[in-house]
Amino acid sequence: MKIKFFAIALAALSLIACEKTPEPIVPEEADYTGTLTVEASTGTVVDNESRLNFTPSEDGATADIVLFQAKFAPGMPLRLDTTISGVTLTSTPEKIILSGEGIIPTAMGGHLFEDYKISDLKGEIVGDKISLSLTFGSAPATYVGKLSEAPAAQ
Repeated sequence: MKIKFFAIALAALSLIACEKTPEPIVPEEADYTGTLTVEASTGTVVDNESRLNFTPSEDGATADIVLFQAKFAPGMPLRLDTTISGVTLTSTPEKIILSGEGIIPTAMGGHLFEDYKISDLKGEIVGDKISLSLTFGSAPATYVGKLSEAPAAQ
């Protein structure tokens, strides 16, 4: 009887050991189109056709995010292609989690915009959707987008 019980327990244990753990999602470069909302001190800017490029590093630990032709205040005279470098990535089998703190964005050929240091960046990529929230300097912003068919780069 003890041998039969031991054999059943061993068989159950081997089934558990053979279960395959789902692999985390491998981050891939992607372009998104969606809505960028910025709550500037002078008013709210909403761009419903905002384009974003997501480019992960080779090791998948970080990514660069580029917001194309972004406007961060109602009276802002021009739009900027703005890069957020070094966003931290955490991959799970269900999603990619985005986070960052103290990132200095760049625009206009790599010019650092230290007054608009990014804080509290949080977001995720689930399926064909991306969402993130962050603060540019003192201006809270959100982006919600869906995978684009056309490349975001101009």
